[in-house]
Amino acid sequence: MIGNLAVARPGESPARTLARLTRAAADKDLEANLYQDLYGLYLTAGWPEPHPQVHFHPLRNWAIDVAFFQPHLLAVEVDGGTWGRRNPRTGEWERGRPGGHTSGAGYQASCEKGNELAIAGWPLLRVTGDMVRDGRALEYIQRALHLPALGGTA
Repeated sequence: MIGNLAVARPGESPARTLARLTRAAADKDLEANLYQDLYGLYLTAGWPEPHPQVHFHPLRNWAIDVAFFQPHLLAVEVDGGTWGRRNPRTGEWERGRPGGHTSGAGYQASCEKGNELAIAGWPLLRVTGDMVRDGRALEYIQRALHLPALGGTA
């Protein structure tokens, strides 16, 4: 939850705290936007209920960004920062610099989480911010859940 991030870390300047919060909010906005779209489809179009931030591992504090339990298990992870990252000092966007999921450590952590999801029986869809913004994420989820096509066409 973003509110828990709002405490400055030891030795962290106010500018760095702001930059960290901006990054966290940008990633959470993608997840929140996708969840809101999915919840709207649940209310209006009969889609299965989406569940945000579902913890699935008994030993790690990992959460699935959006999870579905019916009609099939499905985990959806939103990977922000695929084309760049925010500069930790200035908060400015840096295109071409590794983001959280595209840095070596970030990619390794994403793989570890994805592997644990697979071992626990969760099929995983990974979507980017671009996919959330342009609607492809909804199309992938619709297909993975074997639902009728968006817009009422088969």
